[in-house]
Amino acid sequence: MKCFNHPETDAVAQCDDCKKGLCKTCATKFATPMCDSCVRNIASNLQSEHKKNLTLAIVFGIGGFLFGPGIGLFGSLLVGVWFAGLPFGWRVLSKLDVALGFILVLPLAGWLILLGAKIIGSLMLGIIAAPIYIHKSNQKRQLATQLQKMAS
Repeated sequence: MKCFNHPETDAVAQCDDCKKGLCKTCATKFATPMCDSCVRNIASNLQSEHKKNLTLAIVFGIGGFLFGPGIGLFGSLLVGVWFAGLPFGWRVLSKLDVALGFILVLPLAGWLILLGAKIIGSLMLGIIAAPIYIHKSNQKRQLATQLQKMAS
């Protein structure tokens, strides 16, 4: 097998993602043997995830701000921050879900109660989870930028 990037050179490894042949120079470019196109794809996915997280926080934050018009500007800002964490709190609760098989036999009222409890729990956990998720997302975005520079 020959290197995908250097057809005149024998391959010593394969890309972990797409299995293209890589020579010694290409195989040692990253911590794990990966071709440039796969690294660019990973970097692109990380950046898309970061944009999605910021968009969710902004949309829910604006929704929360608009939800609290009768409580003054400061109160509306606090409600906006509170709602901005909702999708991140939801993710945390979804990871913590245990086997809730009994839910399947509940009437509609039971499902609505569960939904309400999950929304309230998400709002509470979101205050803590949102900054953590956004910080981790920002770190991944920085990593993606570095990977794209290395893959070029």
